[in-house]
Amino acid sequence: MPVLIKEWNSEFNLKNDLLRTLPIWIKLPMLPLQLWGASSLNKIGSALGNPLVTDECTTHKLRVSYARILVEMDITKKLPEEITIKDNSGQKRKQAVEYEWLPKYCEKCQQVGHNCGEKPKIKQWVPKPKKPELPKTVEEEKKAEEEKKAEDGKYAEVVSTPKHNGGGEADAGNDWTKVHKAGRDTGKNHLFPDSVHQIDCLNGFEAVGHHHNGRIWIQWDDSKVDIGPVRSSSQYIHCGVYDRRGNLKFWMTAIYALNELDKRKKLWKDLKDIQKHYVGPWCAIGDYNNVANANDRVGGKMIVEAEYADFNDMLTSTGMCEMESKGDFFTWSNKQAENPIYSMIDRLISNTEWFQENTDLVLNVLPPHISGHAMLYLSKPDIARQKKRFRFNNSWIDIEGFQDCVKQSWTKPKRGRPMEIL
Repeated sequence: MPVLIKEWNSEFNLKNDLLRTLPIWIKLPMLPLQLWGASSLNKIGSALGNPLVTDECTTHKLRVSYARILVEMDITKKLPEEITIKDNSGQKRKQAVEYEWLPKYCEKCQQVGHNCGEKPKIKQWVPKPKKPELPKTVEEEKKAEEEKKAEDGKYAEVVSTPKHNGGGEADAGNDWTKVHKAGRDTGKNHLFPDSVHQIDCLNGFEAVGHHHNGRIWIQWDDSKVDIGPVRSSSQYIHCGVYDRRGNLKFWMTAIYALNELDKRKKLWKDLKDIQKHYVGPWCAIGDYNNVANANDRVGGKMIVEAEYADFNDMLTSTGMCEMESKGDFFTWSNKQAENPIYSMIDRLISNTEWFQENTDLVLNVLPPHISGHAMLYLSKPDIARQKKRFRFNNSWIDIEGFQDCVKQSWTKPKRGRPMEIL
């Protein structure tokens, strides 16, 4: 129930000024595009009541599935579900009208907020029946014990000890790195058998992946960097990026979020846990399948705050920020001519340390080609050397022999433009 404030005047009368009109948001689904002008929408709204304003998406035509108008309507009368529209050519058509919110009005009391004719609903508490616990088999007990061990040892931390490349004995005098897991020691090249697995590549690169369907792959040139996966799920692979000497450069999380909103909440929770257990520069890049604000999607269903509240809460909790990109703003589309949808769901977020160490990097949004997603590409910008402009100093004329030198140089047979010869 909204709160309405009206200007008071000395002639106010409670009986005569009974609350009869309320502002209500209405939707006009599948409204023809030729009727989206301000004049047409004003006439349509006048047929329902007193039109007040249109929303931003309707004004700028960012969403064409329906038009949205705020109309002041008399709630004591029956609100129409459709109206008849006559266009410039004289053709008539039925236009459906949908209401986002309808107030309750009691005809008996002539008051807003209740209806005496409705019977109050009485909720009855029904205890949920308890399911009988079945005795576990030997295999189930063994599986539960293995899951508990995996949960206890899923966090990894970098120990400040000499560094090595993950295999064999360390060379004398060389630094080496060791990744320590609770309960056992592993090298940074260790791959978890139940989650991340090795992928064979024919181009000289190394690669790891997660999920039997290959949801997430990380591929790298092992002649330049090394990757050490330390934690993963069906929605991400978290790993350390090392130089060839085994020194940690930064942490990286490859993201491919699930489509369901409830399942993505588990991803946001895991990212919060990662921030608590891994110290240093950190970036997370990929397909988040989630918008960050109301302007990140055009077409399709209207964005509500609940759709991006958890994602923004994760950014606040982890202290991460989104990196600005160059290229197209929207990174995904349904590639349909009718009812097209464009969304900004692929992004790179990072903490302050990563931003400070990579100030020269630029995030490029490349064309999607056959895929619905655009590829994100981090690169260093090509800084072209600017040619120095030629400037003539008037004091040169006063130098003895200047004109003879210019004449002699100008008459020499040289190729090129005169200013280059000079």
